Amino acid sequence: MDDSIAPLYLKQWYALHTRSRHEKKVEALIRGKDIDTYLPVRKILRKWSDRKKLVEFPLFPGYLFVHLPLSDKNRVLQIKGVVRMLGSYMPEAIPEEQIETLKCFENHEVVVDPYLHLQPGKAVKVARGPLKGCSGILVRKKTKYRLVVNLKVLLQSASVEIDASDVENL
Repeated sequence: MDDSIAPLYLKQWYALHTRSRHEKKVEALIRGKDIDTYLPVRKILRKWSDRKKLVEFPLFPGYLFVHLPLSDKNRVLQIKGVVRMLGSYMPEAIPEEQIETLKCFENHEVVVDPYLHLQPGKAVKVARGPLKGCSGILVRKKTKYRLVVNLKVLLQSASVEIDASDVENL
């Protein structure tokens, strides 16, 4: 197989832009087609006059991720609620380690905040603690440090608070 054609048949992660507030509906429709999806969420405590409740919201409103070969893109583009796949001229693959880092954040139930897209900074890998193995960019926010994973194709990022002594340079 020609190397230029190989990426068409290799399963990779891609970002989908969805209609506003349709992320969960689109995710369910895509899963119904036996395609792997990932919708990173964050839990926010909402208060009503009679109660408080933890509610899940998409970490990146209007976006979710699909894992498929580029040759199958039309299977998701025709789904109601999907606007487009992100990329400059054609859909742009998202590195597997970025998706795995987002999943690591969720699996360890740390507080994840959306973070404005950053210019390239100090790349680090977590060497100790519950997020060991995760990688991203170390930034300082007031007196605390945060590990940020940039999703270039979305022009968005996610961050978690971290002890700077738990990270090492890549």
